[in-house]
Amino acid sequence: MVGEALATWNERVLAEGVWAYLVRHRRRPDTVVPHMVERFVLWLALKGRKWPALEAGDILAYLLEIKEKGFPGGPPGPLAPATVERARGALGYLWPFLEWAGHPMPPHVEYPPRQYPLLSGRVPIPEEVWERVWQATDHFTPAYWRPMLKVVLVMLGEVGLNLREALDLWRDDVRGEVLLVRGRRLREIPLSPLAQGVLREWLPVRDYLASDQVARGEVAVQPPAVWVIGEVVRMRERLEAATSQPR
Repeated sequence: MVGEALATWNERVLAEGVWAYLVRHRRRPDTVVPHMVERFVLWLALKGRKWPALEAGDILAYLLEIKEKGFPGGPPGPLAPATVERARGALGYLWPFLEWAGHPMPPHVEYPPRQYPLLSGRVPIPEEVWERVWQATDHFTPAYWRPMLKVVLVMLGEVGLNLREALDLWRDDVRGEVLLVRGRRLREIPLSPLAQGVLREWLPVRDYLASDQVARGEVAVQPPAVWVIGEVVRMRERLEAATSQPR
């Protein structure tokens, strides 16, 4: 299937293939990667490239072009440097994915080095820091809020939503393996098995907390979402301070 998708530049199949690879090989797969791969594959098709006869500098040429003109099929550019760097980082997964799928990247194709520094707001949370906060949720009291803390942590730290997008979520936005997000534009984001499991655990609790009994004040609840949000914000502030230091 991957070989046929490469021959026809079927961007949707290739994006789904990359996501399947990430889910199997990464505990916290980046939901942005499939979208970035899809746009790059569309660019290759528009340029008339044929697999595997790519040009050595295709990825760099793509990044330079989207910086000025925007993503193919999307709003016109220019794009912010951090967005271009996010695209470059996402395309780095093409090498292990294609190797895994049995269609290795041609050896002459070059992966360009970082051109722009990452902005603090998009710096991924280090795995060990994320794991420490994740484990801390198991000790939060009252215990019935722990599933919500995990949802907030997953939405911000794994799915990659910003705070406004997370607060704007509705129950019906959870659609099995995808999440409907209302941000600057309406979009669907694939959910990893971890995110799906956390949401399945939370939704029954959410339904109880949204019940008439709670609304009438018969059951007192204390929302602790600010705790985990504060933890994520503090981590990002520490990361910003670290990345702003001269090397």
